[in-house]
Amino acid sequence: MTTSEGTVQPSEVLCIIPALNESEVISNVIGPLVSIGYRVLLIDDGSRDSTADIARTSGAEVISHPINLGQGASLETGFEAVRRGLLTATYVATFDADGQHSAEDLAIMLKAFQSDPHLQVALGSRFLQNSTQVPRLKRILLPLSAKLARLTLGLTLTDRNNGMRMFRADALADVRITVPGYGHADEILHAIRRAKLRYTEVPVRIVYTDYSKGKGQPLINAVRILFDQMLG
Repeated sequence: MTTSEGTVQPSEVLCIIPALNESEVISNVIGPLVSIGYRVLLIDDGSRDSTADIARTSGAEVISHPINLGQGASLETGFEAVRRGLLTATYVATFDADGQHSAEDLAIMLKAFQSDPHLQVALGSRFLQNSTQVPRLKRILLPLSAKLARLTLGLTLTDRNNGMRMFRADALADVRITVPGYGHADEILHAIRRAKLRYTEVPVRIVYTDYSKGKGQPLINAVRILFDQMLG
């Protein structure tokens, strides 16, 4: 509920977390979100471990895919649940399951919506603040990819591949994901441009641990994606 002073409450935000075999860390990801007051929907993408059970115990709603479909497909499952009214929210955030994202950064995104009543999408960027924790090669490839976005997508960005985002819930009518894998990130940006959604970037932190680096896509995939983006 929004207070009389116009402050957005965490309970108005639904955090969608795609997860595959994250039983080792998922309680530590969901716990801080729930303690702040955010609502959590975990999409269990065919996990073979206890990810779904731990997520429920930690306070999340869970939708399970019987087989692994991919991160993009998982986000679309969550978005469709909101579109159909199975879960209601004023804002919908996407949040990684491997511990890279910080629950505290969602408050920065909410402030962006409070300061601009016409804002429809807030995109996280690791390059709007100190990026010294970003691995060296990523500090080269990711900004280059972001610069290409101006040519290939018509969007001005500093971080093209950040999984932390927040949407005004009604904007999801214009954001439909058909790419099941990591390519969904660009599909979301294409949707923003096509529908002329009002967007902004906000600074967020990315925590690179041995676990998260092991769970992330291989660096060679990032290079391949970059070449694909250069070719449009």
